[in-house]
Amino acid sequence: MKTAVVVGGTSGLGRATVAELHRRGWAIVATGSTPDSAEAVRRQLGGEDGPPIRVVAAELRDPAAAAAAIEEALADLPPLDLWVQSAATMPPEADWAAMRDVAMEMVGANLGGTAWILAWAAERLEAQGRGRLVVVGSVAGDRGRKAAPLYGATKAGVHALADGLRHRLHGSGVSVTTVRPGWVATRMLPAEKHTSPLTLEPARAAWIVVEAALRGRDVVYLGWWWRVVGGILRLLPSSVHKRIAPP
Repeated sequence: MKTAVVVGGTSGLGRATVAELHRRGWAIVATGSTPDSAEAVRRQLGGEDGPPIRVVAAELRDPAAAAAAIEEALADLPPLDLWVQSAATMPPEADWAAMRDVAMEMVGANLGGTAWILAWAAERLEAQGRGRLVVVGSVAGDRGRKAAPLYGATKAGVHALADGLRHRLHGSGVSVTTVRPGWVATRMLPAEKHTSPLTLEPARAAWIVVEAALRGRDVVYLGWWWRVVGGILRLLPSSVHKRIAPP
């Protein structure tokens, strides 16, 4: 039996990833932001006959406490093989006041807390000489966009962080996979986009995440067409981007 930690495993892509790993027979420690969300996942997936699944309430705004809770939950499980960092917050940035209101919280959780706990996880995996880190970013981090400049900035930072970890851990036996989701049918995506042909169902997205991790891929988009979109956006001159790029 292998063991995985999924930070942000009680909602969205993280929850689907927990379900995929559980289906494959992995022991799992998942974190959620509230005790209620943790209990919901326990009820959905937990069972006496299946592999162990432990869900703890943990906030990235207090990463040291989150790490301590994860450490306790891992205590009697097999050695850690996979760490999936999927937690993020995306409050509205509709106007300047809204941006100011959420700036510190979003940067603190999406980048500061993520960096702290990934450094903790990377050190643990490096010490054992093997394992996989999966860092969930976003196509929003490929280039800043007017609808969510703060969110895009935090995800661009997450991409750079994952690149740096990949470089530092090269040769250690630890792989680092950056996941860049496009549209996935979760609560973070507006409901009108859930039926778009560009949108992936969470279960399919989670399967891609797990396969990419197990194969040691460096970067994977959800789905492949977003790699094309992201490449075009990065190549657009600023004078063009500011006029025609989507929100």
